[in-house]
Amino acid sequence: MDSKSSRVFVSYPDEFNIKKEPNTTEENTRRTIEVCASGTLSMKPDRAKIDFIVSTNQGKDTASDAKNSVSRRADYVIQTLHTHNVKDGDVMKTSSLTRSDNLFHMVTEISVVFTDFGKCQSVCNFLIEKLDDSVHISQPHFYHGAGCLDGLRRQTTMLATQNAHQKASEMARFLRQSLGPPVLVRETEIKEWEGSNVQAEPGKNLQTFQQRLSNNIYHISTKVFATFEIHSREKSKDTKS
Repeated sequence: MDSKSSRVFVSYPDEFNIKKEPNTTEENTRRTIEVCASGTLSMKPDRAKIDFIVSTNQGKDTASDAKNSVSRRADYVIQTLHTHNVKDGDVMKTSSLTRSDNLFHMVTEISVVFTDFGKCQSVCNFLIEKLDDSVHISQPHFYHGAGCLDGLRRQTTMLATQNAHQKASEMARFLRQSLGPPVLVRETEIKEWEGSNVQAEPGKNLQTFQQRLSNNIYHISTKVFATFEIHSREKSKDTKS
């Protein structure tokens, strides 16, 4: 988590130079302090989607032969997922049978969503070791679950607001004043982007698991402008008493 601030404005007029409207008392004269602050938060993906594609090595004379050729390996993939305690709700299986030049071809695609990245790597490594080239395992597609980014946006705005309050409080204390309630809080800027600050090595197109994960980290930065009342410490003591 990273937070930073930019500018600070103070409205602190000399009491002898305050312009007052008729019938305006000193107690009704509002003195304020204005601050700009920002907050930045990042979130790693919490989902990884892997596609296991099982196909016939070559065309088969009959549809049943093509189905049997693929089903054995597809069943092995499903069994491996069950062994690793992957929930059925996170697995989707589709199959398609095609015919070309009087030969049948079968393709079965098993899409799996992992929330445990360690388990994801274990399953992929195990199947790569046990199955032949007729089983293609895709690179992981990392993404964020529903509602995660909305929650991150709210947290970032709250962080920026907290930083603005803290900065105003420090300024008021420096001026030997007491910080009052907020008069205005306005969100002025939101920036969102994906990726890592770590650059890939030249000449290497194949990214590692961790590099793919880092490249899908989501960042949100929010800036706020806030105005707070400030009061003299003597008045604050009188008000409390």
